[in-house]
Amino acid sequence: MQAEPGGVTNLARIQGPSPESNTVFARLVISSEKPQTRGLSFGYSDAVQVFVNDVLVYQGHNTYESRDYRYLGTIGLFDKVYLPLKRGDNEIWFAVSEAFGGWGILAQQDESEGITIKQ
Repeated sequence: MQAEPGGVTNLARIQGPSPESNTVFARLVISSEKPQTRGLSFGYSDAVQVFVNDVLVYQGHNTYESRDYRYLGTIGLFDKVYLPLKRGDNEIWFAVSEAFGGWGILAQQDESEGITIKQ
């Protein structure tokens, strides 16, 4: 799925939440030349769990008023995770859950030397 011009992947374009299902998975494959740790800044709405090679490395909530009473729950590069990459292909999974008002994911790699993002 292609991201919007601002970089957000609008998950509502592929699935809307329902009483039976309010979570979708977004997958990213990063190929690394060597074992290393790399930072990944990201944003999401409304909740996320991040897995690297089947290991949970981050869990968070970004809903309306979740950070303070003025917070709108917008998607921005407000969070960061450090990815423990092995040599070769690494699967990064984002389990994104929706509460209300739309859902999406945005990510930006800190540094690209020695790694390749695969489609």
